[in-house]
Amino acid sequence: MSGNWGYGGSVLGRVDLYASFQLTGAQTWSKPVQYKNTRSTTEVVFTGDLINSAPGATGNPVPGKWSIYNAGSVPGGLTRSWSPNGYKSYDNTMWDHSQVHQWSWKTSGYSGYWYAYIKSICTRTSDKVTYRFYSVNQLPANAYGAGWRS
Repeated sequence: MSGNWGYGGSVLGRVDLYASFQLTGAQTWSKPVQYKNTRSTTEVVFTGDLINSAPGATGNPVPGKWSIYNAGSVPGGLTRSWSPNGYKSYDNTMWDHSQVHQWSWKTSGYSGYWYAYIKSICTRTSDKVTYRFYSVNQLPANAYGAGWRS
């Protein structure tokens, strides 16, 4: 996911966000999970979560799967990755899954913070042992978004 972000009608920077989703059995692993911004930013945070969601559904968080990575301050132009091994989630109690990532950041001289999120293609199981990705266009509701909060 890439896009410009700004404040009051002015573009302040361009952000590039990346997560590669891998699936083995009932484990979904995002590696790498990356953040890059053209502007120096502070309080950069990545989160990961697993939701129980079929294609087109909003979904609900699977208890105990939320995780956070504090990337700190990131100079403009540099890439920061979720170290050391990205985000892993394991669940064999639900039939459908989607992994969710959110990135948030601040920049000096402006109030509030900016954020962006993505959800993976939905996965499905028939035995709660082996999960498989649905086809590419099978996403949960509100599969991506971004904004600013005060």
